[in-house]
Amino acid sequence: MRRAAHEGLHKSAAKAFNTIQTTEAVLLANGTLASPEQWKKHMRRFTASMIMTAVYDTPAIHSLEDEGVRRINDHVMRVAVSCLPGSHWVELLPWMKHIPSRYVPVLQKPLGPTSFAAALSNDPFVDELLGHTFQICEMEEVRGGVVPT
Repeated sequence: MRRAAHEGLHKSAAKAFNTIQTTEAVLLANGTLASPEQWKKHMRRFTASMIMTAVYDTPAIHSLEDEGVRRINDHVMRVAVSCLPGSHWVELLPWMKHIPSRYVPVLQKPLGPTSFAAALSNDPFVDELLGHTFQICEMEEVRGGVVPT
């Protein structure tokens, strides 16, 4: 994973993102000037659009109320909450990490539906995004093209 991230995001590759960053910066400035009271929504749109465009080569998101922005921010919130201290039993009772898991299967479960694994595995947005990305890669492979990831 680290190698793949480095390949697409190292210092020399960053130049390829200049047009994406310029487009997003203009959209952010324009939106913030048009409605400064909604600057948080503009920042969320900017962040979601920048990541989706740079990583998955999707078109820029223009609307503050776009379904994609809401889904991305909901996913980020679920992952962030799952990483909070105290979200797992073993954090509250550290001695439990020494109990073999076959004896206490109930303790393998997180305290709530906010675990990192649950945030990723039960998220239809992640499933849809990865499925769509996989389909694009398959089509490009058949055509002999290169996928911009």
